[in-house]
Amino acid sequence: ITSAVHLRKRKPILAKSFFIAFVAVSVLVSAFMAGNGDFLLNASPTGGPTERQALLQVWACGQQLNFQAPSTPQYASIGTATYHLYSGNLLEYKGTPLTAQDMSLSAFFSGIGGNLNTDDLSLPLSNSYMPDATTSAGGILNDFLVIGNGTTGVSGNFASGRTCQTGGKPAVVQLFADQYSPSVGVYVQHKVGSPGSYVLSDYARVPNGDCLIVVYGPNEATTSHFCSTLDTNPTISSPPSTGGSRAR
Repeated sequence: ITSAVHLRKRKPILAKSFFIAFVAVSVLVSAFMAGNGDFLLNASPTGGPTERQALLQVWACGQQLNFQAPSTPQYASIGTATYHLYSGNLLEYKGTPLTAQDMSLSAFFSGIGGNLNTDDLSLPLSNSYMPDATTSAGGILNDFLVIGNGTTGVSGNFASGRTCQTGGKPAVVQLFADQYSPSVGVYVQHKVGSPGSYVLSDYARVPNGDCLIVVYGPNEATTSHFCSTLDTNPTISSPPSTGGSRAR
C-alpha cells in the first residue's frame, strides 16, 4: 500500500492497478485459507479438532520400560504439538486428523521419536538405562539399547525374531488394548493383530480412555499387565480366544 501511495504521485493509473492487484491477491489468499479450513473439517473423520487420551505401558523381556523424561523442567511432556506423552504414561492426541490413522499408535510413537509396527518397536528411554549410570536399569535389555551421542540419549530397539535370553523363545511385538465398555462397566481386553494401526478410542480423558499394553516377548494370547491407575484390583474373567475382560 505504501508503494501504491508513492506511485500515485507519479503515475496515478499504475498506482490504481497496483492497488487493485494487491486487493485481489489478499482476497484470493483469504478465500484459499477459508476453503482449506473447510476442506480439513470435511475430510476429517472427526469433523474437526479432537482430543483423545489413553494410558500406555511398554514391557520388554519381562521389564516395564521407563520413557524419556522431558528435556527441561518447564515442559510436562515429550513429543510434538499433536502427540504428547506425559509423566504417568499418559498419552494424548490433540489435533484435526485427516485420516483415522493420524490417531493411531504408530503415529503417536513416531511423534515421540520412536516406531511401532508388527516387526519393530523402538522408543526413547530414560537415562537410567545408560550403561555408565550409577545404577543401570539395562540388565537383560542391554543388547537392545542404542546409545546416542555424548552422555545423554538412549533408545530401545526391539525387533521381532530376537530372543530375550540365550536359548529362549523368539520375541514378537504385541499389543493388548483394554477398552472401556460403558454398557457393562468393565474394561475388555483385545489382542490387536496390527499394533501400529490401532486407533485410540474416542475418549478425551482418562479414566474411560484405553489402557494400552505393548509387550515385547514370546507370543501370548493374553497379558496380566494392567494400568493400575484405572483399577487398583483388576479381575480377569474367563477369556475368549482374543482376550478377556476386567471389572472396573
